[in-house]
Amino acid sequence: MPPARRNRCQFRVLAKKPTKGGQALFRRIGQTVALPPMQIDVDPVRQIASRVPAIRPATNADRKQIALLVAEGRADRPQFDSDRDLEDVEAHYAAPDGALLVSEDAGSVTAVGGYRRLDNESVELTRLRVVQSHRQNGLGRRMLRALADSAHRNGYKQLVVELNQEMGEARCLVTSEGFDLLRKTELSGTTLYFYKKLL
Repeated sequence: MPPARRNRCQFRVLAKKPTKGGQALFRRIGQTVALPPMQIDVDPVRQIASRVPAIRPATNADRKQIALLVAEGRADRPQFDSDRDLEDVEAHYAAPDGALLVSEDAGSVTAVGGYRRLDNESVELTRLRVVQSHRQNGLGRRMLRALADSAHRNGYKQLVVELNQEMGEARCLVTSEGFDLLRKTELSGTTLYFYKKLL
């Protein structure tokens, strides 16, 4: 069996002064350091997952924070949203007819996503939102996959989602996760896109 290869990791120094114990910090920007095998985890997916809190079912105690997050994205579809489902999220999204999940960081809801039953085989995704400060770190993708897993466990075979033309990031996300475009429709001055994915 060949010897294990040593990991080589590039790093950038942000400080140059010595520590209190007299040990000088590295000074050369971009210096290459040899590390023993398995000393660090260089997989970016695992690094992101380790920093992101677990996704859990939403409760009525989360309603206020969910409403604030929904309001943050209100500009995406102002003429279509109604907040009646947020009056009692535990009842409105009760399994097996639905689910509403949240991710929380330091006591604040940073992402939300849910689905509701359309028929015996399909559910419609709704309320998929990520707070602006937590975007671009894979949280939306983790939420989307958690919703797909939940729907699959509840016996559904298909996810459906409706997005409008202003929701470009969300459309890119669902497309990258294997959703197919069913059709698009012009309505009230915007274009609606309908996607589906088989589970």
